[in-house]
Amino acid sequence: MSLKRKYMGDVVVLVPGPWLGGGDETGELESELLRLMQRRKKIVVDLKNTWWVNSKALKMFEKVAVRFQEKGIDWCLCNVDKRIHDMLVILRLVRLVNVCATRRDSLRELHAGLPARLALPADEAAGAEAGEGERASL
Repeated sequence: MSLKRKYMGDVVVLVPGPWLGGGDETGELESELLRLMQRRKKIVVDLKNTWWVNSKALKMFEKVAVRFQEKGIDWCLCNVDKRIHDMLVILRLVRLVNVCATRRDSLRELHAGLPARLALPADEAAGAEAGEGERASL
């Protein structure tokens, strides 16, 4: 499978491949997330290489988010493609899943023990800085 793991102190960064289509690649990511939950690790899922997810993968993120919330596990997504981010917003999964713009932001938030902030796609962030939009916090 194409899931990469990087250990950075008490944080594990998972980087899935370009496709989360509900098959083996999604199952591998879910299994690893649940395994890390048992070990009480802080987790970043870096979607920098992922450009496509389907409804099964989105459902997996929802299921994992609920379990993590119940167990008090700190985690977040980062480097989320605009199309995937839009799906998270439309399905209101951003209320369950912490989203940061970059891996660095994710690590900073997790180390500070603060809830991650909703990351706006780059074009929306520019409008927010100009006062046209507002950052939503989770």
